[in-house]
Amino acid sequence: MSLIIKTLSEINNHLRSQKTVKRDQVEPKLLSLLESVFLKVLVFCDQPQSRLAILEILKLYNNSRNFDNYVKPLLEVGWLQQTIPDKPRSKNQKYYTTDLGKKLLEVLSLEVNSGIKRIPVASSNIAAVGYDKEARILEIEFHHGAIYQYVDVPEKVYEELMGSPAIGAYFMNEIKRKFKYQKK
Repeated sequence: MSLIIKTLSEINNHLRSQKTVKRDQVEPKLLSLLESVFLKVLVFCDQPQSRLAILEILKLYNNSRNFDNYVKPLLEVGWLQQTIPDKPRSKNQKYYTTDLGKKLLEVLSLEVNSGIKRIPVASSNIAAVGYDKEARILEIEFHHGAIYQYVDVPEKVYEELMGSPAIGAYFMNEIKRKFKYQKK
């Protein structure tokens, strides 16, 4: 089943149509279609949060434009809900992630966390390295928490990286600017 999703509403309809969600039912491009800010809001609102707190976590000004762009779409598709729905403009209003929003996070978590097993390495910048031989994807986790996937990386490059006495230097010289990547 090929799934092409273009909007939050279409993603929402897909989630609602699933009785049980399995990893193979999730389109790999789903993560790239959801802006990371939406995911950040859903994760942050595991417990009820104020509008100000949500916009602060996104490092955005508390104004109606930012609210309309980053919170309202999540309310409209039912991934976020208000604690006081009959008084939407209440100063005590808070927002929390609904069961459907949590289902989305679960699906995306399976997609993000399934796959490449990373091996801890001794490096001042790099925490762990993983490689998918079939997909030719090199995954690098940095100490500051960011994870990058480099594509079309030959197995030989992975082996040289892991065998290098200076993993960080090898990464900077042989991988960083030579391969396309995406941040996870």
